Amino acid sequence: MNKRNIILDIIRSPEIKRILELKMATTSTVTRLIAEELNEQQIDPEGTDNIEKLEDYIEVRADD
Repeated sequence: MNKRNIILDIIRSPEIKRILELKMATTSTVTRLIAEELNEQQIDPEGTDNIEKLEDYIEVRADD
């Protein structure tokens, strides 16, 4: 499966759909963070802290 399809599958997940419906993050922000995470996982299987970045971003947006 290529990266584009992986990103689309992730964006279609119920959790991400809910985040987007609540406008807690934009599609482009979610896509960028997912893409960065996929790229980092190729280099470092442990990944990066992009999930934490997304959670932090969501918390900040929720407070607005």
